[in-house]
Amino acid sequence: MRIRNRLWLVVGSYIRKKRYEPVRPWLKGNVLDIGCGPAYLARFVEANRTYVGIDGKEELIETLQKNHRDLSNRKFHCINIENENELSMLISYTSFNTIILLAVIEHLRNPKIILSFCKKMLADDGTLVLTTPTRGGDKIGSLLYKHLSSKKEFTFPHVKIYDKRSLNELLESYNFRVDIYSKFEYGMNQLFVCSKKGYEL
Repeated sequence: MRIRNRLWLVVGSYIRKKRYEPVRPWLKGNVLDIGCGPAYLARFVEANRTYVGIDGKEELIETLQKNHRDLSNRKFHCINIENENELSMLISYTSFNTIILLAVIEHLRNPKIILSFCKKMLADDGTLVLTTPTRGGDKIGSLLYKHLSSKKEFTFPHVKIYDKRSLNELLESYNFRVDIYSKFEYGMNQLFVCSKKGYEL
């Protein structure tokens, strides 16, 4: 069991790091990282710019706050991103130049809440960057999790898997235009780089 657990940690860590690579070039200005996890991307945000990470895991956020306590422009909040009232706590931040949704949207029962929030918080000339697995990537990820995770009950909480067309339609309904689309990780993941309609990337 220990070997399986360690193997899952190694595989999971590798997959997460590979997932960050196509996102890094788009980190400009003040950044909001939704579902920030260990806040790996914070280190690539310019030192004089604000990085705000939000996640639903309280212990994780407490650790991040402690580790970044000497950096006044690194902020972390424990928020349920499917709760509009909790998201409203971030309204004090005027706007962000870049908003990141890395492997998040496929977990949401109601993605309209977070997309509406992103529309409100993204600067008019800002960039929304999303990643989400392909159907093939979801199947492979599910198999890896099932066979390598030490959890007794198999749970891989993807609510909906999007293809290019379905996510593009959802984004367009919130006035986002997909400027760049690509697949990475051998076709297992998708990158969407978006701007607000009416503004050029």
